Amino acid sequence: MVWGPNSKGSFTIKSAYNIQIQERPSYPQAGLLKKMWKLNIPPKVKIFVSMLIRKRLQVKARLHRFMPHISPACPICQN
Repeated sequence: MVWGPNSKGSFTIKSAYNIQIQERPSYPQAGLLKKMWKLNIPPKVKIFVSMLIRKRLQVKARLHRFMPHISPACPICQN
């Protein structure tokens, strides 16, 4: 990713965000996420479901904090 200046020649967070959005590959769950964000449900549920759909929940890592015998590594990629 190359972060260049915006049309006025200045570097802003907005210009960095726009570059990131342009270079991000689309994913198949994008439509599902858009529908979910429009639902009338509590924000914390929306965030949880969004993380669940995008496979961003780190359940084993959190369990490892309280139960050290549980490996925090991902069972798929061992990362």
